[in-house]
Amino acid sequence: MKPCAACKEPIEQAATKCPRCQAYQHWYRNPRMLNFLWLIVFVPLFWNSSRRSTAFNFEDYKDQFSVSVVEEKAQANGRAQLLTVRLENRTNKSWSRPRLQVESLDASDKLLCVEHVEEYHLVVGPNSSALDTVTLRLAPAETIAKRRVTLTHLDPNRF
Repeated sequence: MKPCAACKEPIEQAATKCPRCQAYQHWYRNPRMLNFLWLIVFVPLFWNSSRRSTAFNFEDYKDQFSVSVVEEKAQANGRAQLLTVRLENRTNKSWSRPRLQVESLDASDKLLCVEHVEEYHLVVGPNSSALDTVTLRLAPAETIAKRRVTLTHLDPNRF
């Protein structure tokens, strides 16, 4: 005799189910667990196979994007700059998490500094544009005449 795993009443040693409370003595013997095992084992396999078949990457579409500077504003502390950029998507796919390269140039187009910015919250829908304001941390000693913004990467938005 052994105690039941649920109600602690004595049951036979070889019993797989308690005759009193109907509790299964081993979780894997419970028929309800088959649905749970199905979810854990097979659903991720199908999920990943469907995601792979529709995979697309930024390199194939990079010439169908454009980035332009809309507005530039200095913070009160004088160091950080707020830069509003427009990201235009001319593809039929949705993209997220743009990575931008911001180059600060002087009047003679001499490169003063380069900063890389990644926006985790931004999603650009198909055939649309999105505005985003990024904070620039670098402030060179020389006067900045203009900024050049380049899109270096986008992640496919699959969800």
